[in-house]
Amino acid sequence: MNYEGLLNQIYGAVADPALWSETLTSVADHIGSIGGMLIYNAPPGGKNLIILGRLDPDLVDVLHKHYVWNPWTMAMKDQPFNKAIISSSLVERRIIQKTGFYADVLAPQRIDDMAAINHRGMARNGGVGGFGLAFRRAARIVPSRIVNAAAADAASGPRP
Repeated sequence: MNYEGLLNQIYGAVADPALWSETLTSVADHIGSIGGMLIYNAPPGGKNLIILGRLDPDLVDVLHKHYVWNPWTMAMKDQPFNKAIISSSLVERRIIQKTGFYADVLAPQRIDDMAAINHRGMARNGGVGGFGLAFRRAARIVPSRIVNAAAADAASGPRP
């Protein structure tokens, strides 16, 4: 799919949120990642939101019960909005690999790194959220025009 087709698919998902999973998979394919997500991590006691594209939905409950505020999430709280950040640039992989989060959520999916973008529309009431792409090896710089467009348009999609 070309860039214009991908953007049209993103706009389609904004209009029809049921299309987000398929759209996240298309973005992941375009970038070369194993999957994508839209996520809102609520403060304790709040309602979390996660929409996956090609990532394992069976691990969502584990994430919500035990790892919402994992080291990557904590590090992303302090990052600027609408800027692609490579998770391993914030928390070293060797640190992540020693956590239950890695053992229970990342390792079963062979996720080694993420490219993530905080979005103001999904970071409220003490929560943090945005758009992420999962990689099986150290993430490289991804084409920012696509990731930034997807993140910006995702904010018009599902709301926590």
